[in-house]
Amino acid sequence: MKKTPSKDNNQFKVDYDFPGLCAICHVEVAEFNGSHPNGRPIIKSLKGNMTEMKVELNDNSKMTVILCNHCHADFKPEDMKPLMESVISGWQAEVNILDWTEEKKLDHMDRYSKKEVIDRADFPMSEDDKAKIQKPNLDKIKLKVGK
Repeated sequence: MKKTPSKDNNQFKVDYDFPGLCAICHVEVAEFNGSHPNGRPIIKSLKGNMTEMKVELNDNSKMTVILCNHCHADFKPEDMKPLMESVISGWQAEVNILDWTEEKKLDHMDRYSKKEVIDRADFPMSEDDKAKIQKPNLDKIKLKVGK
């Protein structure tokens, strides 16, 4: 059974896709050893309670996400929406700490916030399952995009 997505599931207190965490419930799937100067953790090793899942995006690119074994075992097409909301929020958090101009940050997130999952790349879904995939709710995300 999946854990409820929460920032309380990890030591970093984040509720978005983050290195070493499940992209859906945010439980730790890695052992950490300090952090980089930008605050991102240094992953010492993976715990073994995780699975990689590959998805296909609407721009024909592929993306690999890390899920804990519970979220992976219970994964349904309806989970693509919260998955992408978590990933986009993670991208925003990453962009926020980069030494880029504000214009470049806004432009980057404007392009990346338009990405959507259209299928699993590792185990393609049926047309019926693909029809269940919902677009991420960008209003739910603290997104900064250009005009």
